[in-house]
Amino acid sequence: MINEYTIRNRLAYPISNRIRFLILFLFPVVTMACFSNNKQREDKSKPERRHIVLIFKDFPEPYKIQLLDAKQRAYIMAKPSLSYFNDKLLQETITPRYSSTDTLVIPCDRNQMEFRHSVNAVDHFDFIFEKGDTVLFSYQNNIPNAAVLNRKASDFEINYDKLLRSNLCKDSFPALIKIVHPFMFIRYNVVYVGKEEHASGLAGQISKVISEARLDSKTEIEKEKHWIDSLYQVKLLSQQKYNWLLANLDWKRWQEKIFLNEVNKVDALNYLSGNNDSLLQYHAYRQLITFTQSSFYERKVKRILTSNSNLPNYNHVYDSILRSPLFSKKSKELLLVETTELIVRNSYATEINVHLDKFRNDLQDTSLVSYVIQKYQLKDQLTNDLELENIKGEKTTLFSILKKNKGKVVYIDFWASWCAPCIREFPSSKSLYSKLKKDEVQFIYLSIDDETDLWKKAHVKHQLDNSNSFIVRNRNNSVLLENIKLTTIPRYLLVNKVGEIVMSDAPRPGDKQTFNLLKTWSKHND
Repeated sequence: MINEYTIRNRLAYPISNRIRFLILFLFPVVTMACFSNNKQREDKSKPERRHIVLIFKDFPEPYKIQLLDAKQRAYIMAKPSLSYFNDKLLQETITPRYSSTDTLVIPCDRNQMEFRHSVNAVDHFDFIFEKGDTVLFSYQNNIPNAAVLNRKASDFEINYDKLLRSNLCKDSFPALIKIVHPFMFIRYNVVYVGKEEHASGLAGQISKVISEARLDSKTEIEKEKHWIDSLYQVKLLSQQKYNWLLANLDWKRWQEKIFLNEVNKVDALNYLSGNNDSLLQYHAYRQLITFTQSSFYERKVKRILTSNSNLPNYNHVYDSILRSPLFSKKSKELLLVETTELIVRNSYATEINVHLDKFRNDLQDTSLVSYVIQKYQLKDQLTNDLELENIKGEKTTLFSILKKNKGKVVYIDFWASWCAPCIREFPSSKSLYSKLKKDEVQFIYLSIDDETDLWKKAHVKHQLDNSNSFIVRNRNNSVLLENIKLTTIPRYLLVNKVGEIVMSDAPRPGDKQTFNLLKTWSKHND
């Protein structure tokens, strides 16, 4: 099914199919195993707190990161968030309230829990907290700073990633981020289009970023190893943190190898031994599993090309994982969950329904199946209707709205809070509505946002009417979107006075022909 990532990054702003960016992360096994087995002593005289409390002060709002020049208006959205792995080793992502103080309580049965704080589209900061910790997050220039309130801990112990940037990277991105995300660090404009093979073209610019970053990478790793040893020697790092940081250094070395296709299946079998399943609670090791899969399978399956997308055949990726000898039973199950989520996010309802039956049969762990079903609100029975909800939480359906507006022409606007072209059409849409109000023309705004809070904020910001603005709740179970082939937004539907879709791809509000089109249909007595 369509989603924010699919539409914005693959469809609405397509880049050359000849350039593929592979984000491959690896994590070492031996050093990290020592880290994961280092257990803390518990004070039995005090009641055990089986949670971690996270307090956020002025959590950053989503913001745009521009990729091309102003004329092309290509960008990606940075949406700060935190993620961690629950007791089922499934990733949970949390987004506190923006620009306010928010407190979240995270259940924690392990002695420690790792949190990955994403700050933009490519960068992150990792933190490890103990069971029972209360942590205050504050921000400067969108960079997180954590303070543990219930115990004493070195700032290097808690905020290592931030201090690494300021001490060794001069507040810049580490070299390896530039290697695996080179498109974030190029400066180019429309003159480069069509010159991919030329040194000044897009491919040439990317190659230059990677080459320069590779020269810096080895030096950075050597400096960081020396820095870690120095901090440990003066007791600013615990043994546990020291082991974890050394593991991350090995991960950086492996990452470059995977990116350059320098790892074979024998190496993969060695570092993906089933004995290391205890490491699946850590983001870096999970990324090792996920992107090793990408290296050996996802990059090699046939891609599905359309006029506005270029995606791997995720059903074939799923089958490759199922047959793979590389992964332990638990790792394989988690990879099948991840791939099923990609299938759900990039397929229509009918395809999702077929795959769901296969997914149920392949996984013995029913809790993992339930997780996917609940997360994406999947149902066995499909519908042609759309389930909608207004800003007050009141539920209705598209067919109910069309029935209510029988005798009127209905102009349906599919949009999302992150879609800049959608937002730019709102003034024209409102102008049209005011001109056609007396002509029995109704405007309906349907958001396909995944996050309700972002939709509500955009609804208020752009002053949409509470009576005709809704969020779609059953995108993955409705064949209506499949029938109209909704793959990009903004998208507009024209419905006649008896509730029939007469145009599934109507012109935008800003088009000169739209006024006359709606005026003409309003005079029809269908």
